[in-house]
Amino acid sequence: MLHRISKLRTTHHTLRLPKLIGIVVLQDSVVGFLEEYIPGCEQLQKKNVEQIRVSERQKWNHQIQEAVHLLHENDAIWGDAKAHNVLIDESGNA
Repeated sequence: MLHRISKLRTTHHTLRLPKLIGIVVLQDSVVGFLEEYIPGCEQLQKKNVEQIRVSERQKWNHQIQEAVHLLHENDAIWGDAKAHNVLIDESGNA
C-alpha cells in the first residue's frame, strides 16, 4: 500500500499529498498513517469560509474532487474525507 500511494504521489503532480512515512498497526489492523509534516499549511476547517472568495472555494472544491477521482481510478479511497483533513498550502491550494 505504501508503494502504491508513493507512486501516485510522484506520477500525478496535481495530486498534492504529504509524504507517507509509515502505517500504524495495532493487533494486525491498520489504525493510522504517519505523514510528513508540511509547514505553512492550514486546515480547511480553521478557515473562515465566509471571508474566502467564492472563486477560491470553487478552486478548492475542484482540486479535492480531482484528488478523489484520481484515488478512485487507482483503487484507493480517502476514508476520512472532511474539512479537518484538507490542508490549504502557502500557495492557496487544497
